[in-house]
Amino acid sequence: MKSPVSNFNWLKYPYGDCTQWFGENPSLYASLGLNGHNGIDIVRPYGEHLFAAQSGIICDLKEDPGGYGRHIRILTDPDKDGVMWEWTYGHLSYINVKLGQRVDEGQYVGNMGNSGFV
Repeated sequence: MKSPVSNFNWLKYPYGDCTQWFGENPSLYASLGLNGHNGIDIVRPYGEHLFAAQSGIICDLKEDPGGYGRHIRILTDPDKDGVMWEWTYGHLSYINVKLGQRVDEGQYVGNMGNSGFV
């Protein structure tokens, strides 16, 4: 698995690149029917290139002003145990792939942005 950004640092901002971990801020996300944040938010400079963490198919590509904004989802190839993952890249400023397109691990898929509910 590759990092979705260059030189990624798993520490919490301002020491690293993560601004919000899975499950944080339950009161904010309760209004959306969630128990807490349902992903990991990464902060990087606007427009920075993002890369496919794993090979797979672009299974969703939308613009949602109240949610993930301009976003894509990659459904990965099955691993050795048959498990497939779904990666969501939300709040993009630019999308460099098309729905149904196959992407390889490390392939440029879009640019960091701040679209949607950020």
